Amino acid sequence: MEDKLKKIMASEEEEAFTIEFEGESYEFAKKELTWRQMNELLSRFLEVSKEGVKVHLEQFFEEAAIMTLTKAPWAQSDMKFVLRKLGPRFGAKLRLHLPGFESLLDGGDFFVEE
Repeated sequence: MEDKLKKIMASEEEEAFTIEFEGESYEFAKKELTWRQMNELLSRFLEVSKEGVKVHLEQFFEEAAIMTLTKAPWAQSDMKFVLRKLGPRFGAKLRLHLPGFESLLDGGDFFVEE
């Protein structure tokens, strides 16, 4: 693939990161989600009705973590269970490393046509 095109593609490289919490270090690795994967997440957890727009954040972040994390201090098979049991302080630190729906907005209005 041309170098120019590689620049716009989602990275296939894993990115390692560490979360420090109460004197302990927790090692993780993550992969970048593609534009399509992010759109799939949004379509599953974004509800548009005549009353307005509702984002099911708890489900969005859980699924984003499952799709993004390639290494965690727990088994991959336990991912959903552990994510549902994490304390809020640790979960907030983890969420800083995960994709958010606002990352697709890029400072613009998601619902405005160009």
